[in-house]
Amino acid sequence: MYASHQSRTFAGTLVVVFWRALKGFCFLYDVLFTDTQI
Repeated sequence: MYASHQSRTFAGTLVVVFWRALKGFCFLYDVLFTDTQI
């Protein structure tokens, strides 16, 4: 099962955007709710 190149690229982009957003949220959460790290 291979999707078209465009579909695979789109899916990959969604994954990257979601992952960056998730990491960004975790970073903001740590900054706002913890004082243990500089």
